[in-house]
Amino acid sequence: MNQLNMLMIDVAYIAPITKVINNKGIETQSLLREVGLPLEILNSQDNKITLENFQNLFKKGASLTDDPFFGLHVGEAFTMVSNLIGFIMINCSTPEEALDKYIEFGKLTNDTVNIQMLQSKNFTSYEVTVKDIYLNKDIHLIDFYLASSLSYWQALTGIHIQAIEARFTHSAPLDISEYERVFNCRLVFNAERNVLHIPTKFMIIPNLHPNRELLMFFEKNVDDFYKGMTAEETFTEKVKKKLAELIKNEVSSEDEIAKHFLMSASSLQNRLKEEGTTFLDIRDSLRKEKAMEYLKDRNISIKEISYLLGFSESSAFHRCFKKWTNETPNSWRLKYFNSRSKLK
Repeated sequence: MNQLNMLMIDVAYIAPITKVINNKGIETQSLLREVGLPLEILNSQDNKITLENFQNLFKKGASLTDDPFFGLHVGEAFTMVSNLIGFIMINCSTPEEALDKYIEFGKLTNDTVNIQMLQSKNFTSYEVTVKDIYLNKDIHLIDFYLASSLSYWQALTGIHIQAIEARFTHSAPLDISEYERVFNCRLVFNAERNVLHIPTKFMIIPNLHPNRELLMFFEKNVDDFYKGMTAEETFTEKVKKKLAELIKNEVSSEDEIAKHFLMSASSLQNRLKEEGTTFLDIRDSLRKEKAMEYLKDRNISIKEISYLLGFSESSAFHRCFKKWTNETPNSWRLKYFNSRSKLK
């Protein structure tokens, strides 16, 4: 399975990308169209995109703006994330506490990276690992994650955070002057890990707007969310429910259902594959359930049932029903009412 389609990130992380391209006179819709995402995906901060989508946004953004340092510039434009994890971090007392919270809860909004923080008396190491091994050297993604960390800490504290060293797994570009400007510290390329080394004193300075009551409130929301995840509908159940709503309107293709989940058909296939099923399996299961339900009502003709289940012809419904039950719709209906009459 393609891991790029399994790892998800909130659309809130698109904001600095669109800010940079908009400043270059490029419309948000143009960029989203380039990567196959609808503009409507931005309507809710709870929507998610795949790591593949996210990487393609950087790739296409760099191309549209003709900017070889696009990841760096998007990282500089990054400030606060308007989601539950962002609200938690804002209300923490220090960058150290905020980073601890992100490491604890961040996967709820961004499952594309692993973050580690290692501290000594004099400096703190902030390590970023993109979960897809092939993208852990992607120049735009890595530059974004490291540069955005400095931007975010500055937004939390109001103080410029001066790194000691920045290490990148990707190779050095021909011109590193933009890296020198953004990080203003020792730079190491072709490193084994993506790491920022920061004086520990910067990690314990006060944040601008700490609020323990709000922090506890938002943490409780996260705890409740975690508990709810166990009872949450599976993606398979969501697809089946949506298909049941739309099938009577003759909307039953994989592409059409994928659009309702703001994703491509391939992403829908991969999500379902994770849960051990396929779109066709779900559709057949739903059609079989509905067919039996309708056949129990003498007032609904076989032709009408075919239409209600999204079949173009009655003959197609007959073939599918026989495949499901080894009986024709008429014989199944007759057997059902005969068994009912015997019980009376």
